[in-house]
Amino acid sequence: MRHLAPSFLAIALVAGIACSDDKNPAAVAVITIEKAPDNNGDMQRDTVLSTLAPLRVLVLRDGAPASGAQVYWTIARDSILETTTTTDATGTASLPLTLGAKAGDFRAEAALGPTVNARRVNFAFTALPGLPVELRRISGEGQSDTSMAQLSIDYVVQILDGHGNPMPDIVVDWAIAAGGGSISQAQSLTTAPFGYARTRHTLGAAAGEQTVMASVPALPGAQPAMFTSIAVVPPPPVADGYLPLAVEMTVNGNTDVYRINANGTDKTRLTTSSAFDGNPVWSNDGTKIAFISHRSGPRELWVMNADGSDQFQLTTIASAPRPGVTTSLASGPVWSPDGTRIAFVSQRDSVRWTNLEIHVVNADGSGQRQLTTDVRADLQPSWSPDGRKIAFVTWRNGRQEIFTMDADGGGQARFVSMATDSWDPVWSPDGRKLSFTTNTGGYYGVPDIYVASADGSSIQRLIQGGQDARWSADGTTIAFTMISRCSYYYYDCIYDAAIVKADGTGAALLTAGRPLRASGWSPNGQWISLTETTCSGGCVDAVRLVRRNGTGFRSLATASNASWKP
Repeated sequence: MRHLAPSFLAIALVAGIACSDDKNPAAVAVITIEKAPDNNGDMQRDTVLSTLAPLRVLVLRDGAPASGAQVYWTIARDSILETTTTTDATGTASLPLTLGAKAGDFRAEAALGPTVNARRVNFAFTALPGLPVELRRISGEGQSDTSMAQLSIDYVVQILDGHGNPMPDIVVDWAIAAGGGSISQAQSLTTAPFGYARTRHTLGAAAGEQTVMASVPALPGAQPAMFTSIAVVPPPPVADGYLPLAVEMTVNGNTDVYRINANGTDKTRLTTSSAFDGNPVWSNDGTKIAFISHRSGPRELWVMNADGSDQFQLTTIASAPRPGVTTSLASGPVWSPDGTRIAFVSQRDSVRWTNLEIHVVNADGSGQRQLTTDVRADLQPSWSPDGRKIAFVTWRNGRQEIFTMDADGGGQARFVSMATDSWDPVWSPDGRKLSFTTNTGGYYGVPDIYVASADGSSIQRLIQGGQDARWSADGTTIAFTMISRCSYYYYDCIYDAAIVKADGTGAALLTAGRPLRASGWSPNGQWISLTETTCSGGCVDAVRLVRRNGTGFRSLATASNASWKP
């Protein structure tokens, strides 16, 4: 008896006997095989591990029963089994059949001879699941929405027998266990092929946790499955003068920094030079705005009060860049958490445009210092919340990698070792984690968002197909840009704004069908700013806002580089 690895669920039967006539050796006998005329065992159905009636075939030689013929059986259950029997005086061969532990429909074949071209007959039988023994929670746990809203994802459970087979047609009872609300159906049946039953929860009016319980009457002793979601009371409408943003806006061909409320009111022009003024960033105490300006020639770092007064230049170009290049500052300002220093990226001390380096300067313009000195580009500085570390992106090893260093430039070291380019390091508000984007799909592929502990350990892929991770102030949620599809070039990707819990659960789209990218959170954690880029004979950016639950979508202004006042 031989056991073979299963490649398909089937039973094959092979029979062979002598083919010559004893009296006339030259005569060729006609050998046939067919199902036994009665009780042949075809089309049986029973639960797993049950013993079925024997499979029976009839072997004929020149139309008469052929006794003593060897029959080769191949039986598929949990594995494929091969064995042999012999026909009796009536030409009948039979084999007892016991079902395996796997439920499903199976196929049987009976053939004359060991070759694939031999004559054959077919059987079929079905193994049904056993008794239900397990209730398993599948999906829908941990959602969040405004009170009285219907959740976007069903609660789903699965019923299994003792051998892991999904069970259809089992009754599941659903009930509100805590927090109020309603469910779409209080009782549902599991369905084939996965044994799933589902309901949809509409949250109650109270804020906080709300729980639904799933139980199975056929499993009186089984632990029920619990689903808990969070109801959030919608914030009041944005009032005049509340939640201001600084934005970069071009009016009549001139780009300046504007202040505008989240409800679109109180739009105020803060810079008035005829040169470019943009990339505004608020200080953490909300009293200052750092920005980039061309008003003195090259791109330089400037600071002003929140009302636009007392504008002064922080940096001065130290050496001219390469011929034909008039910009020395390569990225916008990044405030230290205590507001005393500003990090920025510049090629100001090199004639090579590719030699970008990270610098810091005190908020009063003193103490300018270059932190990185590698011949390859270093960029995208990100302060840790305690101000002791700076994460950044470097090309020093031939591709983009995440490094960290001390705030004074010492201790520069690789943060994580990834197989492909990594960028956009962002610290969690408590400083225990660092999110970053890695192009795991290759140079033109779709990037993924990862999170690691502050020491570079415990690397976790948070989102497949995403970038622009931005942490909420309480550290519980990350807004990001979901990338659903890319063509050959990376800029042809389809973008949607989305959120996900910091542990990777509860991902949900906030927008759909528009080229929107996440850019930041309002200080109260209720609004997310987005950038929408549309291109038709030239590209134009616009700032949009949406609540964290996906409601209240609004167009703020034709602008870019939005920065919320803390």
